[in-house]
Amino acid sequence: EEENFQTGNWFLDAILKPGSSVSSTVLNILDKIFYILFLCILFLMWLKDFQDIHTYVFMFLAVGLFLSVKFFVTELRAAQAAGTLIPPTEKDGEQTTKKD
Repeated sequence: EEENFQTGNWFLDAILKPGSSVSSTVLNILDKIFYILFLCILFLMWLKDFQDIHTYVFMFLAVGLFLSVKFFVTELRAAQAAGTLIPPTEKDGEQTTKKD
């Protein structure tokens, strides 16, 4: 486990653990990464004098991805609150919905 901590794999292990995607820490990190991406794209647009169509398309795709992630997290939390989502088990690590 000490080797895991030293190589930085502890971060990937924490993110890829079942159920960790809805933790506030992971979501805050993801939000910050998206904001940095938006700033990088805006900087690139500024470098191109806001005349390159490719940067607008790239920004459109980035915003779409950001909004889809936010929508997914909202729906996931709503399903968990309604009790229609079974929490992951250590055995299979997959989340499934309840069958009525």
